[in-house]
Amino acid sequence: WVESSDFEDQTVALSGPSGAGDVRPALITIPVVAGWNLIGVVDQDKIQTQKSDFGTQLAVNIDGSSTNQDLFDYIAGTTVTKGYKYLAASAEFDGLNLKDNQTDATIGDGLWLYVKAQSDGSTPDIVP
Repeated sequence: WVESSDFEDQTVALSGPSGAGDVRPALITIPVVAGWNLIGVVDQDKIQTQKSDFGTQLAVNIDGSSTNQDLFDYIAGTTVTKGYKYLAASAEFDGLNLKDNQTDATIGDGLWLYVKAQSDGSTPDIVP
């Protein structure tokens, strides 16, 4: 998370592979616990990270083609029973429809999600 007065381009110094043929970083997962969790919409491909991407639907690359992702797919595998999206411009929370694929996963969203533990007590990570 980066605190800013608005969504703007950020310069971040990263270490690790960066050239052609370098090993791609491991898949990012978002660990969650039973109860309320605050998460962001993460772009695994690190393509949608600039100011111009704010408010656009998350696109994921599957087998070489870009596909828009909805919130239902974004949290698949994790039992989320209630959720809200934080609307920074108005400092309000908006309820989320978590039952179908009608809600976009949008770059810049902050999501407040209630995660229910599975029968064995575990809570699988969110794999965006």
